[in-house]
Amino acid sequence: MTILETERLQFRFVEAADLDGLAAIYADPEVMRFIGGPLDRNGAWDRIQRMQALYGQRHCGPYATILKATGELIGRCGFLFWTIEGHDEVEVAYLLARPHWGRGFATEAARALVRYGFDAMRLSRIISLIHPENIASIRVAEKAGLGFEREVVIPPHGLRRCHAISK
Repeated sequence: MTILETERLQFRFVEAADLDGLAAIYADPEVMRFIGGPLDRNGAWDRIQRMQALYGQRHCGPYATILKATGELIGRCGFLFWTIEGHDEVEVAYLLARPHWGRGFATEAARALVRYGFDAMRLSRIISLIHPENIASIRVAEKAGLGFEREVVIPPHGLRRCHAISK
């Protein structure tokens, strides 16, 4: 079931059949450099199960991100949920396979997800938590309208730049 579409991308719930594609993405040390390091196949399966649990609890989460032109799974982009300094927050998150970097897909996804978050989910605020050295991700957040707010420490991930946008 398609949740959202852009000109080039389609977003749907992650399925068990996505294991091979996501396992390959999660195994790439460069892709996972700023978010805890690479995962093996079991780690990828654990992530899929956690995403599916989120769908049951919140009816949203990280979505399988599909390149419409080819039908290829190129990543997972969507929403993550945090409690930061006592406040519940919704993060727009984007993770793409390295061959698809630098082509505007992350920006396209982030912009569409921010709109979806405000319009369909009726959120009043969206954040993005970004490792301070992840300059490309910071640029994506800025292009999607999220501005730097503050630095926060997110256990066990460490220091993150919190970018935010409010409706």
